[in-house]
Amino acid sequence: MTNLGIWLIVLGSIMGLLNWASGVTALVKRNNTSFIPFLGGLLCMLGIYLYSGTLFKSFWWVALVIDFTLVPAIFISGYQSIKHEK
Repeated sequence: MTNLGIWLIVLGSIMGLLNWASGVTALVKRNNTSFIPFLGGLLCMLGIYLYSGTLFKSFWWVALVIDFTLVPAIFISGYQSIKHEK
């Protein structure tokens, strides 16, 4: 499980960093780009959980920083859910 955790952390981190690059490009060039919401952050969180080191399990929140699309997507999903209930 340790190797799988490491690979998921690496893959999720790469996707999260590419989302950051995509966001910066969209701001600088003033054009639309496509993000991969949730996926990079979720893979990174799962990798941290599966990694056998108990020290690293307390750093699950780092995935939220690496992939910035995760937090806004959660809030937008919650807002849309509440909006459709009314």
